[in-house]
Amino acid sequence: MANNKDRKRLYLLDAMALAYRSHFIFISRPLVNSKGQNTSAAYGFTSALLKLIEDHKIEHIAVVFDVLDEGGTFRDELYDEYKANRDPAPEELIENLPRIKQVVEAFDIPVFELGGVEADDVIGTLARKAEEEDADVVIVSPDKDFQQLISDRITLFRPAYRGEDFDPITVDSFKSKWGVEPIQFIDIQALWGDSTDNVPGIPGIGEKTATKLIQEYGSIENLLEHAADVKGKRAREGLLEFPDQARLSKELVSIKTDLEVTLDWAELHQARPNAALIRQAFREFEFNTLLRRTERILGLNDAGAVQPSLFSTQGPAGDIPGGDVGGGSESATVELTDPDVEQDVVTSREKLAKLLEQVSGINRLAVSILLTDDANPMDAGVVGVALGNNAKQWYVPLPLMDGTATADVLETLRPLLESDVPKVGHDLKPGLVALRRAGVRLGGELYDTMIAHYLCAPEQPHDLARVAATEIGVRVPPLADLLGSGRAKKSIVDLAPGDIAGAVSAGVATAEQLADALSDRMKKDGVGDVAESMEFPLIRVLADVEQTGILVDTAVLSEISEDMRVQ
Repeated sequence: MANNKDRKRLYLLDAMALAYRSHFIFISRPLVNSKGQNTSAAYGFTSALLKLIEDHKIEHIAVVFDVLDEGGTFRDELYDEYKANRDPAPEELIENLPRIKQVVEAFDIPVFELGGVEADDVIGTLARKAEEEDADVVIVSPDKDFQQLISDRITLFRPAYRGEDFDPITVDSFKSKWGVEPIQFIDIQALWGDSTDNVPGIPGIGEKTATKLIQEYGSIENLLEHAADVKGKRAREGLLEFPDQARLSKELVSIKTDLEVTLDWAELHQARPNAALIRQAFREFEFNTLLRRTERILGLNDAGAVQPSLFSTQGPAGDIPGGDVGGGSESATVELTDPDVEQDVVTSREKLAKLLEQVSGINRLAVSILLTDDANPMDAGVVGVALGNNAKQWYVPLPLMDGTATADVLETLRPLLESDVPKVGHDLKPGLVALRRAGVRLGGELYDTMIAHYLCAPEQPHDLARVAATEIGVRVPPLADLLGSGRAKKSIVDLAPGDIAGAVSAGVATAEQLADALSDRMKKDGVGDVAESMEFPLIRVLADVEQTGILVDTAVLSEISEDMRVQ
C-alpha cells in the first residue's frame, strides 16, 4: 500500500451544485457585466476553483456537469414525481454554464458529462474507482448527499457558509455528528425524505427520528422487518403503511458507483492551462479582479507562459483531518523576513524620543493600534502602537517596559499621531475609537487597506493575512497564531512585547506596498474616486459616531411605538 505522500489524489468538482450556490449567493446583488449579462454563477465557481488551486496540491482534477436535456435520468423512470416540485433552474444560471465550461477548458481541466444519470453518479463512480486504486479523493460540492461516499480515502469539501473556504467532512467528523457509518446516510435520507428532490420518505419521520432509527436498527431493511416494534406511534404507523415507499426512497437517494466511466489518470493529470484562453475568457466576462488573482496564482507572464507543474507547486497544502488530503508543497507566498527591514521594540523613554527623531520628515506613516481582547473598541484598551513603513518599524508597548505610563507615552506620540502626515493601515476605525477615548485623534489623510480591498473584491475575506497573501504574495503571521485556541488560549495582555512586535510590525511593513497594489486595482476597477472622496473620509465620521453616540428623540420614538402597538 502506498504511503500518504506517494498516493494519487483526485479532486472532483460538482459543477452544477457549485454554480447554484454561487448564483444564489449573489441573488440580492447579482454580478452583471457591461453587456448586461449575469455572471454570478461563473464568477463564484471560478473563485472557488482558484481557492482550491491556491491552497492545495492538485495534480489530478475533473469537473463533472449534469446533462440538461428532456430525457431525464433513471430516477425519473423509477418515480414520475422525482424532482417534480423543484423550480426550473434560473435562466441566468443556465446561461452561465457555457462560461464555466469555457473557464474549465482554459485551465485544461477535463470535463465529464453522461446522459441518463446525474453528476452525483459520475462523481460517485470516479471516486470509488480511485479508491479501489488506493488513491485519495476530494469531492468538492455543497450537496449533502455525497456524505454517503465518505471513507478513509474519500473526503467531502463543502463550501463554508461565508467566504471562500471549504469545510472538510471526513469519516471521523461524519460519525461524530450522525453516530453511524457514512454509507448509512443513505438509509437516514431515505426515511427522512427530501422535499427539494421530492423523495417521499416516510410520513411522520424527520431527520432526528430517522437518525435514531438507523442508529438502533442499522438499515431500512432491518427496520422494516421490526417496524411493529418501533416505539414512536407516527414512525411505526408510517413504516407499516409505506414500506415500499421507504425502499423506493432508498433507491432514489443512493448514488450509483458502477457506471461505465473510465478512470484515466493520464487524462486527469493536468498542468497546462492556456494563458491566452484564460485571459480571453476573463476579459470577455469582465472578471478583472479574478484575472489579476489568476495571473498571480498561475504565474502568468507578459508572454502568456505558465509556470511548469502548475497545480503541483501551489501551497500551502492545508492538512485535512483523517486523510492527509492536503499534501505538502512550498507556499506561494513569501515570509516577511527581509534582512534590510528593521524592527525595533521601544522599551524606554530614550528609545521613544529616538523614534520621533527617525520618523521626522516621513511622507506616509503606517499605523496599527493593538487593542485588548474586548471586541468593542469603546471598551477595549490600547495594548500597543506599531508605526513605520516598509523599511523600518517600531512597536511601542503600553506602558513602556521602563515603567513609563500609557498616558505619558501617548502624550509623547501625540504630535506624530495628530500630524498631517498621511496614515495607512488595515481596519483603522477601531484604533481611532480607542485612541479618541485616550484623548488622541489620528490626523492626516487616512488610507485603509481593508476598505480598499473590499471595494476591489467584496466577495473575498478581508483579514490582513489573506489580503497580503493574495495581493502582494507576502505572509503576515496572524496574531491569533500567538494566542492559541481553546482552553489554552491566551489573552493579548499576557504576551511579551517582543512576541507581539513581530506579528504587528509585519502588518506595518507591508502597509505601503499593499496600499500601492490596491490603489492600482481600484484605479483599474474604477473605484479609486469612491475610496478617496467617500469611503476613507467616512472612517473618521463613523469613529466619531461610535465615540459620541447618536441623539435620539425619545418623544418621537414613543409616538411611533404607540402607533405600532395600536396597529
